Amino acid sequence: MVSAPYRWRDWADVADKTRRKTGDELIEFVNDDLIPYLSRLSGPSDRDIRTIVGNIFRGTDNRVRSGYILREVVDKLSSVNFNASDDVHTVSVFYETMLKEMRDASGASGEFYTPARLCDSSSTAWHPSWVRRCWILRVELRLPGGDVRAAAE
Repeated sequence: MVSAPYRWRDWADVADKTRRKTGDELIEFVNDDLIPYLSRLSGPSDRDIRTIVGNIFRGTDNRVRSGYILREVVDKLSSVNFNASDDVHTVSVFYETMLKEMRDASGASGEFYTPARLCDSSSTAWHPSWVRRCWILRVELRLPGGDVRAAAE
């Protein structure tokens, strides 16, 4: 699905630490090469994993400005075994904690939203008809991504 040098094992989880990108080199690779490559992925249908990944990465920006901090994050993610229930549970707890902290730090409303593209891609993967329902809800609730023209399609 993903070609070299964009596969995780080619740039993130490299055994030889001297070959690992870090600092400005890592930031440039992620911003200028990796994200644009992933955003262009597409397959023959909306439910194809390549199309789903491409939809998620379209309009995505890397918000980590330090290549050294990004390297630490990548190294930590590389240590997670997503096939082990204990590791998956730990990641889930971390994610829920992070969401709570984001809510608490967000100011007056304490609200934040999952990006529309991620919602749409997830909905398409589960059931294609849900995408239209998501758009209608966004319009009715005046949420980000609630484009009236898209809801009418």
